[in-house]
Amino acid sequence: MTNPADEPSETDLDDNDLGECVSVGGEPLGDLEKQLDQLWPKSTEVRSPLAGRRIAHYDLKRVLGSGAFGVVYLAVDTRLGREVALKLPRPEVLVDADKRARFAAEASLAARLDHTGIVPIYHADLDGPAPYIASGFCDGPDLAEWLEEHGRVTSWEEAVELLAKVAEALHYAHAQGVHHRDLKPANILLTLATDPSNKAKALGDYEPRIADFGLSKLADASLTDTRSSLLVGTPLYMAPEQIDKTIGSDSPAATDIYSLGVILFELLTGQTPIGGESYVEVLDGIRTGRAARLRTLNTACPRDLERICSRCLEKNPAARYQSAQVLAGELRRCLKGESIEAKSQRVLSRIGYWCRRPARVAEAGWFTLWVQAIWMVWVVGTDTFIGFSDVELTEGDWWLIQRDTLFALSTVHVPMAYSGWQTTKGKRWAPWVSAILTAIMMPGLFASIATGPVFFAPVYKGSTSWFVFAVYFMLITCFTIQIAYNVCAVLAIRKRRAAR
Repeated sequence: MTNPADEPSETDLDDNDLGECVSVGGEPLGDLEKQLDQLWPKSTEVRSPLAGRRIAHYDLKRVLGSGAFGVVYLAVDTRLGREVALKLPRPEVLVDADKRARFAAEASLAARLDHTGIVPIYHADLDGPAPYIASGFCDGPDLAEWLEEHGRVTSWEEAVELLAKVAEALHYAHAQGVHHRDLKPANILLTLATDPSNKAKALGDYEPRIADFGLSKLADASLTDTRSSLLVGTPLYMAPEQIDKTIGSDSPAATDIYSLGVILFELLTGQTPIGGESYVEVLDGIRTGRAARLRTLNTACPRDLERICSRCLEKNPAARYQSAQVLAGELRRCLKGESIEAKSQRVLSRIGYWCRRPARVAEAGWFTLWVQAIWMVWVVGTDTFIGFSDVELTEGDWWLIQRDTLFALSTVHVPMAYSGWQTTKGKRWAPWVSAILTAIMMPGLFASIATGPVFFAPVYKGSTSWFVFAVYFMLITCFTIQIAYNVCAVLAIRKRRAAR
């Protein structure tokens, strides 16, 4: 079977509802999981009600594939005497203005692409009683069918060569301002590059062709959906930023590069880097899960290839290859055994990505709240039990301790604890307050180590310098982490607002 119109499923779930469902670590809300699991790929068996009939000057032979938007038939162009893949929209697409517009957009976008690695559009009639798109027919299976039959490639070189060709074709599309947004094995069609009588049909016998630009997006004039609640894409191959808007991306090419990384991983291992038993688990894994490492599943792959694949699968779009052309070059250098540019660790990029994640807001709030709660217990406990200790206190010392206790609670610990609580609720001002108050306290804490306690000096009478150092060192450590967390929360809140 070739040329499937394997468009992804859609759902009218609100983006916020979906984000809340996925963000709770895979725990579904109500019946949402059941609703989403209905979208999981089912049987692709399709009847052929139009087989044997004619549309315009095309004789329909049999169904090649189907999807949410249309059915693709093998047809014969009676004028030119050649086989074509004829895509016909489903009836429900014809009566839905939004879906019909997207069907038409696929033809207009794909028609502007002229590359040997992209399935060509020959002809389209979008206004007649039976709209259709006639495209090139590939005589081999699609990559999904090949994987289903073979499991994975026997030679990593075959996979790298194939993906390098796909990346080069993809770079051409990107250069024309078109980004696919739904790359997956079913959208990579295979046509025989060798003698058709060859029965081996190894992956190296085929040339890849990218098909189905139904979700494509123009870089210069975005084709946005009229319904903001539309979730588009195929889960296993979707990039994190397609699911979580707070991630954002200044490089639309990075989304397609992530999908290429998933396909490369699957070719080499027979499975996707992130999986799950349900739609919700897959989405949650893509957003927050850690991808499996390539060489743990296929030790025959060189380490450089693992580095290339890992870079494609970075959660942070900015850490991936910034063009498909660069990726193609890396793959070809790997084939030749030459040095590649990819690094297994991109420390600064990963730290920056981690700092701006939405989870940092709640973490900063809870950390601040608990740290201040612990130190409030320490302050009040010290004030309460100092009288039962062996420390000799004058009346002036006792009043000094009371003053420091009241000052610490009223100006530092209670305000910080309150701002921490408000940070957990997502208040924009709260992490600023915690960070500023902590920064104001830091000089006094360092001075207490260098010259002696600035606060609660009578408490430390008779104590060793090591005890004083240990107490203030713990304070400095907690407050330093608190500042860092709250700065991260500020960055995360700003990024979340920008994503809206």
